[in-house]
Amino acid sequence: METLENWQEKAEVLIEALPYIQRFRGKIIVVKYGGSAMVDHELKKSVIRDVALLKLVGFRPIIVHGGGKEITKWVNKAGLETNFVNGLRVTDKDTMEIAEMVLNKINKGLVSMMEKVGIHAVGISGKDGTTLKVDKKLSKGQDIGFVGEIKEVNTRLLEELLDNIVEMYCCPRQTQYVGKQPQTTKAIRLRLDKLTSQHVEYIFDVMSNTTQPIKNIMAYLRTTILNAPTTMEHYYQAQGNWLTAQSRKE
Repeated sequence: METLENWQEKAEVLIEALPYIQRFRGKIIVVKYGGSAMVDHELKKSVIRDVALLKLVGFRPIIVHGGGKEITKWVNKAGLETNFVNGLRVTDKDTMEIAEMVLNKINKGLVSMMEKVGIHAVGISGKDGTTLKVDKKLSKGQDIGFVGEIKEVNTRLLEELLDNIVEMYCCPRQTQYVGKQPQTTKAIRLRLDKLTSQHVEYIFDVMSNTTQPIKNIMAYLRTTILNAPTTMEHYYQAQGNWLTAQSRKE
């Protein structure tokens, strides 16, 4: 139960932080999250509350999370051997599949926790929108499998996605064009209000998996954003049907 002393302590912390809040308001803050703080449930809730506070005071927090202990647990459950070379995990194809599954589970769990404290969040991986570009990493000359060293962080798609949503929603004109079709700004706002974190992930999937050349990336992105609430389910159904058909061929 919160006491008067607890509230006074929190107030003092916020007062002390005011100059930094004013200085970094609107800035992207990257929070590296891993280790025991991901295992202890109370620590996890504390981290989520702190990140939510960053958002509420005007920062733009991005959590970059790990999951090494959870990956090791599931690798062992699968009967695979966990090997490390100079402190780095040796990641073969089977281990990589488990790692992706576990990290995706952790990612969605963090998104769910953020949503529960009233903060809208979306979880993406380095594959989405080719956000991360890497070079193969060796450990003192030894091959350790699917392990890379980050060479570039490409935030273009994420920034364009956010900018386009804001621009369409806040447009002062009564009518605006999405693709080649004129639509009222009021109707556009109603459709954007339906966007969830799942729709944002869907937009990343569509943009990442598109094989056809895109002549006008901005028009394509705006159309994808606006149509996401009505096209997402069909997209994943078609993807699932294709995977089922491929597995039957094999």
